[in-house]
Amino acid sequence: MKLIPKNWMNTYFFIDSSNRAMVNLLKIRWDEPLTGWESKSSFGPSTKIRPVNFSTEHKNMLSNLHAIISKGYLAIEEKHDKLLTSLRTAYAEELNLKKEQTSYSDLLDALRLALKGYHIE
Repeated sequence: MKLIPKNWMNTYFFIDSSNRAMVNLLKIRWDEPLTGWESKSSFGPSTKIRPVNFSTEHKNMLSNLHAIISKGYLAIEEKHDKLLTSLRTAYAEELNLKKEQTSYSDLLDALRLALKGYHIE
């Protein structure tokens, strides 16, 4: 098995879709249409801004994070102690992250979002 980036050009920007203002600002910056992104589940190759709906994608992203860490494909420097604490305290039941039991859960969400562009073959 190997870790493969889904896009070799690294030009996709994954963003939490709950922050509509930031999604729209990024879409303006990259000259993308402001309408229709709320209902899209797939994007064309020219779409750089990719809003991610955590309410529907959270299980897939947590599963992907677990697979990447389990296979040893992720290295985190010790200076990122809050992220390491977040990973150590993360607790999930049936791929549902229990945020009330997880320290720095926002950092864990950011990591899951950052790894959305990768998958394990």
